[in-house]
Amino acid sequence: SSGTGTAVIIDGSNILRPLTSSERFKTILKRNWQPTTGQLSSFLALTPILARYNTDDSWGPMLGYSAEDLAKVDKHLVNYDKGGLPYSIREHAVLSYHQAALTSLAARITALGG
Repeated sequence: SSGTGTAVIIDGSNILRPLTSSERFKTILKRNWQPTTGQLSSFLALTPILARYNTDDSWGPMLGYSAEDLAKVDKHLVNYDKGGLPYSIREHAVLSYHQAALTSLAARITALGG
């Protein structure tokens, strides 16, 4: 049946962990979090890449970001391998940055009378 599965991730220590979003599994530290101005400026300066995986050409070119570029903006946007190198992107964290950027831009437009 649909809706009963759980998304998982293998972390940098090769431990399988569930990706849960429910508040039942979290301690909310702050609502309506916004990145600092420097982080937001850096994030807005990112340019997506078109890339192909070196080990599997069957997926074809994919649009996205590199973990290395995102780690320069905020270390919490990526997962790291055992050696401490950026390994994968935390998509849900990147989505939060996108939403914060849109909110910031909407506020600027409103302030200009738009």
